[in-house]
Amino acid sequence: MISHSLIKYARIAVPIYGVTCWGSDVLVIKKALESVAGVANVYVNPVMEMAYLQYDSNLCGITEFVAAIEKIGFHLGEASIRSFE
Repeated sequence: MISHSLIKYARIAVPIYGVTCWGSDVLVIKKALESVAGVANVYVNPVMEMAYLQYDSNLCGITEFVAAIEKIGFHLGEASIRSFE
């Protein structure tokens, strides 16, 4: 088992287009992104139409995030990525 303290996580902030119902859309988006293997944390800001993710870049990335979001009927904009420990 790998200790979480040894994993170098990346963070990504992505705009999500098509959010119309703050409550239910936020939950659906959060669950879709959390279902991607390697995602450690998700925060969705419906006012800004943004999702913020913390993830293991060895296991997943933007391709998987796009697929998860498009599968539920939303679209991602251009991402801002940075690494941290």
